[in-house]
Formats: sequence, C-alpha cells, structure tokens
Amino acid sequence: MDRMEGQFLRKLREERGLSLREFAEKVYTSKSTVQRWEQTALPDDEETFARVAEALGMSADQLRTDYQNFLTEREGAQQKKRENDLSPEQLAELKFGTKKLFIALGIVVAAALLIILLPILL
Repeated sequence: MDRMEGQFLRKLREERGLSLREFAEKVYTSKSTVQRWEQTALPDDEETFARVAEALGMSADQLRTDYQNFLTEREGAQQKKRENDLSPEQLAELKFGTKKLFIALGIVVAAALLIILLPILL
C-alpha cells in the first residue's frame, strides 16, 4: 500500500474528537510530528501504522480498508465533478466512446430510414 495521505489521518482524528496533542500521546510521538503527517503523509512504517490504528481504535486491516474506501469515494466524487463540467456531447463521448457513439447514431439513422421507406416499399 502507498503511504496514507495526511488528509485522511486528520479526518479520522477529528471524527474521534482527538486533539493533536491527545493523538500524539496515544501514538507516542510529538504534536509537531502528527502535524507533519497530516500535512503530508503517514510514514510507510508498519510499527507506526499499527500504533496509529490502535490510537484510532481500529485494527491495521480496518484502517487500510477504510483508507481504500476513502480513496475510492474521493475518486468517484472527482469523476462526478469532471462529468458535471462537460457538455452533453463530451459526456456521451466519455461514457460511450466516439466509436460507440457513431454506431448508435448509425442505428438510429437506419431505423428512421426504415420507418420512412417501409410504407413506400409496401
């Protein structure tokens, strides 16, 4: 797993109502170290990771799972925001791709021609 972003660590700490000082004491480090982690990322160190998980009242596996969910949710929100900024044509291209868009357009045109020409041919 990549290093855990500090933004996520801060979110968890604040959800649990822990001050920087209280959290630092639970993790056996200084307040300034926790501030640095929250501004950058948690060190990629299993011992530190385990202490952080314990201080947050969860297992290391649960902390990893929650972090993955956080990243997934954030990516979904970013994708939705990007989609909201697109025109309908750009959104259709994003969802279906240009090739599929032309195929769908071709089917619609062919169906329209059939509807128009079928009565004439019969």
